[in-house]
Amino acid sequence: MDTPITVWHHKLKYRFGYDTIIAISQSVKKVLVNAGISEEKISVVRSAIDYSWWSRSGERDRIRHEFGYQDSDTVVAVIAAIEPRKGQELLIRALPRILERAPNVKVLLAGKDDIAQPERALASQLGLTDKVTFAGFRPDVKDVIAAADIISAPSYLEGLGVSIMEAMACGKPVVATTAGGIPESVVDGETGILFEPGDTAGLANAIIRLAVDDSLRSSMGQKGQARAKHSFSVDSLISQTLEIYGALLDRQAILLRGAGPPPPCP
Repeated sequence: MDTPITVWHHKLKYRFGYDTIIAISQSVKKVLVNAGISEEKISVVRSAIDYSWWSRSGERDRIRHEFGYQDSDTVVAVIAAIEPRKGQELLIRALPRILERAPNVKVLLAGKDDIAQPERALASQLGLTDKVTFAGFRPDVKDVIAAADIISAPSYLEGLGVSIMEAMACGKPVVATTAGGIPESVVDGETGILFEPGDTAGLANAIIRLAVDDSLRSSMGQKGQARAKHSFSVDSLISQTLEIYGALLDRQAILLRGAGPPPPCP
């Protein structure tokens, strides 16, 4: 993740015993460098998704029927455990503003939570219990994504955002923050809309923009799917990882031959 490394023993564990460290995003690499790890020791390989599976159609109608959504409803889903760093509270607070311009918006929160979750109390306090569904942990994530019209990730911290990559592979437009590695996945204005972490108005405006424009949702969804196919493939992850291993083996061979200092990893 892009959580700053501040505890001394956490800093220590990244400094010794490794020939290289693979970070899942440039953002995570930056965190490691800021913690004192040599930049030359860090390689970046993005996480990957099985595009061929995620791009197949999910059971949209089944999920929408389960939660009582109408065809006219615009469903905004967050796929993440409900916890402060994931920002579900921000979306709930933005919802009254969203409903002023897009009254058919419904929010679906799919992720581990419990009955005492403060987000539940907030939704009740704001009179939004009929607008916000707490779905809990779901094993059928692809079907939940299929049932949504917009996927949101209002995160305060995010290493890369694999659920965002999965949503893009499913052909869904994304509304997300600029936290961590998210901008390395979502192209602002092309495959989704980005806003600053904690910006309630920015989140509301982005969702309103997509909720009232079917063609924009479709266009961003299609571009996101194309990007997921091209940039988030398992083949790409494998080839980049093998390249790193190859470089490490070459360095070791040079050291064994005593031919001077080895070159850095790619």
